[in-house]
Amino acid sequence: MNSKAKKQDPNQKWFKKIVNFLGLKKNIVALLTMVILVGLGEKMAERFLPLYLVALGGGAFAVGLLNGFQTKKTPSPRSKGPQT
Repeated sequence: MNSKAKKQDPNQKWFKKIVNFLGLKKNIVALLTMVILVGLGEKMAERFLPLYLVALGGGAFAVGLLNGFQTKKTPSPRSKGPQT
């Protein structure tokens, strides 16, 4: 046997250490990839939902309702509630 075949590349050892530390297996990496792709697809489709609703015959109320559901209102860090 060739002695070079038994030696591992230092980069490969480093990569295997990270993979073992994170517990990455094939099915976990596949699941992570699918979650990322679905999330990206959802964000891309959000831009066209109002146009799609109008094309289906929805009015301004339906588009406004969709926009209201998508808007995430977060309080300002400076607001401390109602002023009395």
